[in-house]
Amino acid sequence: MTIVNFETMEGAQVLVALGDPQRLPLQVRHDLVASGIEVVEAGSGPEVLQRFRTDVPSCSLIDLLLPPSGGLDTLAELLRRRPAAPVLMFGEAPSSRIAVEAMRLGAKDLLDLPVDPLLLQTRVLQLLSRDRQAIAAERACADRRRRIAALSRRERQVLELVLQGLSNKETARVLEVSPKAIEIYRAGMMRKLGHRSSVVMAAWVSQCPDCVASLFPSDIPMPGQNETVTAPHISVNARK
Repeated sequence: MTIVNFETMEGAQVLVALGDPQRLPLQVRHDLVASGIEVVEAGSGPEVLQRFRTDVPSCSLIDLLLPPSGGLDTLAELLRRRPAAPVLMFGEAPSSRIAVEAMRLGAKDLLDLPVDPLLLQTRVLQLLSRDRQAIAAERACADRRRRIAALSRRERQVLELVLQGLSNKETARVLEVSPKAIEIYRAGMMRKLGHRSSVVMAAWVSQCPDCVASLFPSDIPMPGQNETVTAPHISVNARK
């Protein structure tokens, strides 16, 4: 069995907590390692939590009977640390009640032991690929929030109006300042956000709705406004 047309997963982690290391088929282990994936063994729930990494794409394989308190407890704690982490649970003829509970807690699947090697490898690689994309999105969102947080009070006000599609003159009229001042604020805002085009910047911000919701806290009102400023509608016609 070989991995076909699968991009490298260098640095990814597969955390194996199946009680008996032999439960992970040797060929599957070999193919994972050949793809640049780190295969890590854990013999207990505490060891899983100790070795689990939140900073790399991962897929955890956990036995329902994992000591000391069972795999479901470990699953719950692991997902508390990183809710989006992919976890596959394993058991010998598990009951439907256990299967439902595992899925309710957030497991991606519950597989019977002994596991089919091809099925296992396929599921692991699918989940690793998705998790890599999810981590990349999380990092991009964190960078977006960091850049937005660096804006001054006035720059955030300008950004809100830019996202609504207002021109510099219109923004100046709303904020009761000169158009020249808006040009200065806007240049500083664009530099901090790392964009030269308002259209590109608006699309960049809109990739993360949570970032938009956090843009305008209630302590940044517009001139003449006493009510809370709400997150704006992002105009696709944001002017350059």
